[in-house]
Amino acid sequence: MKAEDLLNRYNSGERDFQGIDLKETDLINVNLTGCNFSQADFRTTSDQRTDLGKADLENADLSYANLSAALLYQANLKGGTILTETDLREALMPARTYSNLL
Repeated sequence: MKAEDLLNRYNSGERDFQGIDLKETDLINVNLTGCNFSQADFRTTSDQRTDLGKADLENADLSYANLSAALLYQANLKGGTILTETDLREALMPARTYSNLL
């Protein structure tokens, strides 16, 4: 899905994007709080400064995604969320989530 389509759906009130394919999408500096992105494909996306607070990212594939300075407060990263080679520099997330990733 293209970023413009996702943002149009989000701005019209939709929050359920379970299993969506966002591979190689640029989502820089956008607000996507409270969305269900469980089982979504974020591989190689650019998500710098993106607000994913309270998002459900359970079992999402974030491999090689750039989440630098992203907001991940209260985001669900449980289950099989894949973070291989994900850039999380300066990302804001709860301390217990960060310690589980080490």
